[in-house]
Amino acid sequence: TANPMAGGVIETVRGCTEKCTYCQVIQQFLGYRLIKRETEVKRLNQLTELAADGLIHASRSGKFQVFISDDLHPPPLRAVKYRNERLERLRIWKDHVQNMNMICQARVEIGQDPELANAMSDANIRMIYAGVESDNAENLKLVKKRQDPGQVHTDLTTLNGMGFSVVAMTIIGLPYDTEESIMRLADWVTSISKYQTVNWLTPLPATSNWNDLTPLNENGDILQEGEMRPYHLYTGRQFVHYDERWSMKESQDLFDRYSAKLTPVDDLYQRIFRILRTYRLRLATTSRDLGDTIGARLADATESLRSWSDPVSMAGREFGENISQQVGELVEKLKSVSQPLANARREVADTIGNHVSELSVSLKTLAGPISPTSDELAADISGRITELSEMLNRVVTESHIRGSVRN
Repeated sequence: TANPMAGGVIETVRGCTEKCTYCQVIQQFLGYRLIKRETEVKRLNQLTELAADGLIHASRSGKFQVFISDDLHPPPLRAVKYRNERLERLRIWKDHVQNMNMICQARVEIGQDPELANAMSDANIRMIYAGVESDNAENLKLVKKRQDPGQVHTDLTTLNGMGFSVVAMTIIGLPYDTEESIMRLADWVTSISKYQTVNWLTPLPATSNWNDLTPLNENGDILQEGEMRPYHLYTGRQFVHYDERWSMKESQDLFDRYSAKLTPVDDLYQRIFRILRTYRLRLATTSRDLGDTIGARLADATESLRSWSDPVSMAGREFGENISQQVGELVEKLKSVSQPLANARREVADTIGNHVSELSVSLKTLAGPISPTSDELAADISGRITELSEMLNRVVTESHIRGSVRN
């Protein structure tokens, strides 16, 4: 297809085993719920089929990207039941993800669980989004993030050594942060991970911060009764609550200085989308070339009819086949399905092109002197036109089905 998805998405879990105060997942899903094992496998197989049909972009080697949308895919060791279940499932995945490069969200302490980390690697999980949050132990304790900065450093070193591309997610504006400590965090996190993200502490719905922190309006002033929160600013790029350390404008400036030190994962995705855009342009050119080729073949066939206008009328009367009208209808049908045909699988378009070429040859033969076999040839041409029309109808149907799957 000329417009494939950049990657696939699979969901296997809703919720989280942890209770970090800044995260809304806890109240949103109330627990940690897994789908059935067989449903996971079915979804993986569906992704493979979508990639094979050209609906997910794949490299020339057949590899394609899959994002596991779970808020916490592999649980930590302390969540024994869920951790063991995920381990067994990852071992099953191994036989269903051969062409996938997978991305998931995990906690950094996966680095302390080599059995699970190796199973993730064997299941082609190549990139991990890990919540580092802060390098300050008091900050982490306050937001109930159960990890130690020193151990985080060790765990990230382990994960890097195993070949994972780690995206370290950080939060700034926590209670013990200062401008100096925030900039030191940037220096540390870039030394221990390949990519980084940052968000200001933001009071999200269904978190304690929603009620505990005093909201600001879009001008950076205290939100007055009756005013609506400026949700368009709830992006993590600035404070949207009152904090005596930084105003909204000051927080925006500090965010920019912090971000400038990072290697943002957005750069990676921009590169992927550039590659995908180049692929689409190349494919569009190929499709246009293919369309031009089919058009040229049809033009030849139509010209044969034009140059044989009187004999065609006679042949239609003698052989009972209204070839001229059938070809005219076929030409119109081809014009009407030009876009679905351009998006069809290459082998389908090639087959249609070959049939058109063969039809053109047969029409040229029929345009010659009438022979004892002309009636059979006319019937054969009529059958070819019917077959081509049915093929084009199938192309349109498949195009509608693909559109429904995507939506």
